[in-house]
Amino acid sequence: MNNAKVTVEANGHVITKNQAIDHFRELLTGRGPRATVSMSVGRSLEYGNVKVTANVSLQCDQDEGTIDRAGELAFRKACEFMNDGFSIVEEEIRAHDAKVRQP
Repeated sequence: MNNAKVTVEANGHVITKNQAIDHFRELLTGRGPRATVSMSVGRSLEYGNVKVTANVSLQCDQDEGTIDRAGELAFRKACEFMNDGFSIVEEEIRAHDAKVRQP
């Protein structure tokens, strides 16, 4: 099964979301052995006080071309999830800063 895990760490709080990914079926034909390709990406702000990491694991056929394609797709999807998570964190930071500045 293909899946993703996104973790957001901010101000001592950790939020983790697991999600099944179903739209990479072309990587697995069902003929022959399987391989699992995993990719992790992350980004931080404020000297590591705010962190977002995304991990994507894809199952695929065990041939070099398909493994390479799975690696590329896993990396792109992990970056997409990481950027989505970071957008949420940035919105929260802006909202928090706006509240702090109000008299």
